[in-house]
Amino acid sequence: MNVKLTKRTAWELISRICPRLNISKDTTPPDVAIFQASTGPAGLEIRCENDWFNHNGRIRLTLSDGENQIIQYYHPDTLNRDYVAEQAEKEESAREARKDWVQSMGLEMAHKLVDRYWEG
Repeated sequence: MNVKLTKRTAWELISRICPRLNISKDTTPPDVAIFQASTGPAGLEIRCENDWFNHNGRIRLTLSDGENQIIQYYHPDTLNRDYVAEQAEKEESAREARKDWVQSMGLEMAHKLVDRYWEG
């Protein structure tokens, strides 16, 4: 079962980043909760969602300026930040990036480039 996320909880987390923003709820299936806020047309986008995608038992807060994003996780009962979940996501992203790189280069070329890196 997914973490329950209410508009009040989303507002509380989003307000820690930027107070007084209007929060809207996306239209989603019943087990998915996504709330968003924006600081303006060319500003910061803040997205707060339950664990519908990765089922890690945490609330995910994503801050984006259109090019860069910061992902933070929060415990749903205490709303304390979960640095362990954040580190796990960073490691998984790095692992996927390495896999994509090897697939795009080809196994043989990727192996040669890694060997050159470690030799030089």
